[in-house]
Amino acid sequence: YSRDEVLKRVAPEKIRDGDILLFHDDYELTVDILAEVLQAIIEKGIICRSL
Repeated sequence: YSRDEVLKRVAPEKIRDGDILLFHDDYELTVDILAEVLQAIIEKGIICRSL
């Protein structure tokens, strides 16, 4: 998947506080893509924490 496809599928604007995100291997996430997704989530004001 391209960066844009991943961001569209994850849809950071639809993520709510308390949601758990599961990233499937199909995404073949690169550090760049993951950083963009996390940045979008953080900008939305959601606190990210690991389990």
